[in-house]
Amino acid sequence: MDISELRSGESYGCRFRVQTFIDADSKPRSTKNLQPGEVLKDAKPGEYCGFGAISKRDRDRQLLEIVDLENPGFTWTVSWADVWDVDTIEWTD
Repeated sequence: MDISELRSGESYGCRFRVQTFIDADSKPRSTKNLQPGEVLKDAKPGEYCGFGAISKRDRDRQLLEIVDLENPGFTWTVSWADVWDVDTIEWTD
C-alpha cells in the first residue's frame, strides 16, 4: 500500500516505530512537562513500536499523525517509511 491509496473519510490503523524515550519495558515515556536540563528518570532513548489509528495524513511530506491505541495519551508524527501493516479499521462502541 502507498500513502496515496489512503482514502479520505476512511479510518486506518497501522503498526509504527518511532525514536523516543522508553522505560525498561520498552513503553514510551512522556516528555511533555520536562523542563530544559531536567533528567527523565528510569528512561532512555530507544525505538518504540506500537499500533495506532491514523488521524492525519500529509501526502506531500509523507508524514502521518498516529494516535497510539496501546498507550492512551500519546500521539506521534511518523514518516510513511516507518509504518507497516496498514489496514482499514472499524470503530465500535
